[in-house]
Amino acid sequence: MSLKSFDKSKYKVKEILQNYLSLEKRGRNFWAVCPFHDDTSPSLSISEEKNIFKCFSCGVAGDGISFIMKKENISLKEALYKAHILLKLPLEELNNIHFDSQELLFKRQLLKFNEFLLDFFESSLHSKDGKEALEYLKEKRKLSASIIKEAKLGFAPTGAKLLASLEQIKKISHDYQFINEGFLLKTGIFMKNTNNSLNSIFPIFQNRIIFPIFSKTSEIIGFSSRKLEDLRDNSPKYIHSQETALFKKTNLLYNLQDLTRVNKEDFIYLFEGFFDLLVMKLLKPNNICLALLGSEISNNGLKLLSSLSNKKIVLVLDNDRAGKNATLKLFQKLLKNELNPYILPIEYGNCKDLAEMYATDSSIALPEPILYIDWIKKNWRNLWEKKENITDIISINQIVDFLLSGLFQKNSKRSRIFLFPELNYEFAISQLSKIFDLYQLIEKTSEEEQAIEKQKKKYIEAINLSSILSREDRGWINNYSGDEDVASNDLVHQYSSILEIIEECKKDYQKLSILAKEFSNWESPLLFQYFENYQLNFTDNENSFLIKIRSSIEDLKDHLSFALEEEQIKTLELNGIIDFLELYYCLVISVIRRVKNYIVSSSTMGFPDKYDLVNQMESEELELKKDIVKIFKKLLELEEKFKEE
Repeated sequence: MSLKSFDKSKYKVKEILQNYLSLEKRGRNFWAVCPFHDDTSPSLSISEEKNIFKCFSCGVAGDGISFIMKKENISLKEALYKAHILLKLPLEELNNIHFDSQELLFKRQLLKFNEFLLDFFESSLHSKDGKEALEYLKEKRKLSASIIKEAKLGFAPTGAKLLASLEQIKKISHDYQFINEGFLLKTGIFMKNTNNSLNSIFPIFQNRIIFPIFSKTSEIIGFSSRKLEDLRDNSPKYIHSQETALFKKTNLLYNLQDLTRVNKEDFIYLFEGFFDLLVMKLLKPNNICLALLGSEISNNGLKLLSSLSNKKIVLVLDNDRAGKNATLKLFQKLLKNELNPYILPIEYGNCKDLAEMYATDSSIALPEPILYIDWIKKNWRNLWEKKENITDIISINQIVDFLLSGLFQKNSKRSRIFLFPELNYEFAISQLSKIFDLYQLIEKTSEEEQAIEKQKKKYIEAINLSSILSREDRGWINNYSGDEDVASNDLVHQYSSILEIIEECKKDYQKLSILAKEFSNWESPLLFQYFENYQLNFTDNENSFLIKIRSSIEDLKDHLSFALEEEQIKTLELNGIIDFLELYYCLVISVIRRVKNYIVSSSTMGFPDKYDLVNQMESEELELKKDIVKIFKKLLELEEKFKEE
């Protein structure tokens, strides 16, 4: 077949478009929300009889191949190849077409290779090699044979067995002659073997349960894997394919093929774990379900969700405190992408997640999703661990400010608030009202009531301003309003070297001995007290950074307890200790000041509360500085003492 002679009639427009859009039959034609303009109701008509589509709003029209070209922004050759994949037409029909792109040729080969892997992993699960994995899925996870088959779950046996199967398929089929070591190293599942071994490469998936990753159009583009429960090695619980021409983890979610069934009224369920999703499929087979590939959703993942006609996202994350905190952060990200957050209010009991709950009792009944704001109203006191009691107004303020930062950009220098330019002002006013309703949960003084109302009016003014400006003008104002000193105030940017210094100290027994014996009271409780109480005022990167520091300091303290047993300090090397303590105390003071600035700038907190808190912080900072002076004075004295000796 040549480009000039390809038969358009066999590329059925309805069969192609149903891979991209949710189609609704009305009369003789099918209808869908047009993906080529900001469509609010189905205006794209698909005629099976004429084998064409046409949008009656923006005017775009064509056949199945032209739809793929426009939607994927690809050439005619690439669109023909894509159509053959979608419609499962023989690729051999394209042999007369010269694909001048080596990248496109490689993608064709990689898809064919992934299809072979999919069959291999599925067969392995139902073989003697996969017996333990299959029992785990059925007995421990309580998954049915039908859901295992529907999800195409598999098992990766030893690497030698996969390599042997590849050699075998090359011998019996001419279609796989492209497979060689160079190709395998580009597939995302093979790595170079640096050990002395018979094989120069090895697969990264071995003795693991396999979850295939499909594109929205059901192409097999990669794999994720989970190690078996009884393996006590130090390997990660989950391993994903490495990045390839097809597999871009940041662009993907698990079970994307479900999105072809989305209509405007559906909820889209977003899970933290694959097994949670599979359980939902058992309980509610018609639900649209996606799962994260990792611990967080990427910006590309959010853009993918925001491009859908349906904007109702139901979060189903873990039941522990970390899961609740992650849920709150996801609320903010969803709002920023004009998505409506919901949550499934499951009563987990002592179970960590939906999968564990189902494995304990498969007769569970699921509740209906509720709005995110209703979930916060029930859980706001327990969203994060507090080191000491803080007032209700402070807790609610943090949650309100955190959620609003998903809708508005603040300029601290000019005390201005701007709605993010990509957001619709009607969406913003609706969410603003819901968020400020959180203040109804607590008792407030008349002064605080007035301050809250005044602050709400500022946000309404920002929304009103955005409603009369074009999107371009709003974008310009937002760029102008940005703070120039954000990077310089970032704690990670300022203190990243402290982790490395702690690691160096842990390796030096003499430094540990000095710190343990001479400076036993070096640690300040203020760092993690303020971090825990006000963690919503720190960025995601800062949160992760401070959690790493906390873990590293706990480990350092374990080392210090052993160093106390050293009888004598033999040499004095203070440089590493000085570097550590300088950075550590600067970090503590920076955290205190970050929180103090938040309290001072709060427009909704009553003056007496604000005054008392700021006084307390300044008093604690002053006492800390006195302790710091004593410690560094002692360091100088020690240095002089050892010089004399």
